[in-house]
Amino acid sequence: MQFDLDYDAPLALTANSGSVVFSAGKEIYSAPVSARRTRFLVVGWNQNVMGDGVVTTINAFVSAGTAAGVFPLRLTNLLACDQEGAIIPLTGKDGSITVSANATLLESGIFPQIAVGGGWKTSFTLLNLADTPQLAKLTFWDNDGAPLSALLAFSPEVGLNPTASPSTEIRLAANGMAVVEMDVPASSEMMAGWAKVQAPAGIVGAATFRYRSAEGQETEAIVPMETRTPYSFVLPYDHTAGFATGVAVANGSETSDANVAITIRDATGKELLPVDTIVLPSRGHAYFALTSRYPGLAGARGSLEFRDRNGGNVAVLGLRFHPTGSFTSIPAETRW
Repeated sequence: MQFDLDYDAPLALTANSGSVVFSAGKEIYSAPVSARRTRFLVVGWNQNVMGDGVVTTINAFVSAGTAAGVFPLRLTNLLACDQEGAIIPLTGKDGSITVSANATLLESGIFPQIAVGGGWKTSFTLLNLADTPQLAKLTFWDNDGAPLSALLAFSPEVGLNPTASPSTEIRLAANGMAVVEMDVPASSEMMAGWAKVQAPAGIVGAATFRYRSAEGQETEAIVPMETRTPYSFVLPYDHTAGFATGVAVANGSETSDANVAITIRDATGKELLPVDTIVLPSRGHAYFALTSRYPGLAGARGSLEFRDRNGGNVAVLGLRFHPTGSFTSIPAETRW
């Protein structure tokens, strides 16, 4: 059995097998065949007859920002066959989905740094830990809090074509995963910023930073999505033996500036410099090499503490660079 379901653009659909599909030892699959059409296919042995009952339950996802209203669902291309392979005529009845309030998504977390161009690529791996399909939205911002647009490529299971956009909505299957890779033309200079994930509970993820040198050497680091909102973040630094530290700070607030106090300590816990301040606009971002901003930390070890005096939603990430150019991430610790 197969059928297509046509629907309006704000919707995305997935299907779960109904009781008669399970009892007949069959499975149901679904995939988008165009921007507003999803095809559903029940497969299994023809000799296993499906009785009366529920064939499928369909999950409909509504894009964030969709206004309240009624959205029609139209059944087309209905087709089935009997045990001998003969066509069985089917008839269907159209339906609709009612959205009773403006659709919103929860805020799941922040990736404090993204970098594309100049040899850099950033990709995102999202996992759905829920037993039901989920919809996640990724949005990208530059240092000034403006939308950052790049070419987005998707893993096959997402069912989306590459597109250039500052945001994307991704449908994840129950217990499924998806990969989104950001890229720009090879000749482009590096663009930096941060990313926000909005999704229901159960969506987790990580970002992968990859750098390809002019000599063709590649190195990468993986950073988990930041979901914590502590009193402050603390990062260690170690600039001995030629190592260097990079820092990224993102303001996750859509409406308020962040007034980030930075306390710098040496390895004994002694404060080295007057407390520094970074002011970030709403959705703003900053990244810097530590010894470029604080030259006196060359050759030293210690820690930095980042606290938003406004009590907002900031996130911090550290990167540790080897003298050869390879790098890894530095997890931020927290004070509560």
